[in-house]
Amino acid sequence: MRPKTRDLPAVTDQDILSCDNVPVELAARYLGSSTATLYEALQDERVPFGWAVQRNSNWAYNISPGALVRYKREGLPMYKLKDVSEIICEDVNRLIDQRMALVGRLTSALLEQ
Repeated sequence: MRPKTRDLPAVTDQDILSCDNVPVELAARYLGSSTATLYEALQDERVPFGWAVQRNSNWAYNISPGALVRYKREGLPMYKLKDVSEIICEDVNRLIDQRMALVGRLTSALLEQ
C-alpha cells in the first residue's frame, strides 16, 4: 500500500530543481495539488510550466523544473500557443493590409504621372 500524500516528506525547491523533467506526481505534491488535477491542467494548457502531448491513447508530459519553482514562488503569466498565434496572425494581416494599401496608393500616383 502506498503512503498517503500527507504522510510523505515535503517536496523542496531543490528536489524539483534536481530533475530534468519533473514527474507529474512530484510536481503535484510540490504544488499541493492532486495528480489528476495537474494531468488535466497540463493537457488543457492551463499551466505555464509544462506541456502534454497525446500520442495515440497515451499522454507524454514535460514539466520544466525552473518554471515550476518560479510559478510557485512568483506566479507566471499563462499564454496558450493558440492565443499567441492568433494575436500574431492578426498583427501580420494588419501589416500586410497597410503595406498593400500603400502599394495601391503608390501605384495610383505613378499611373497619374
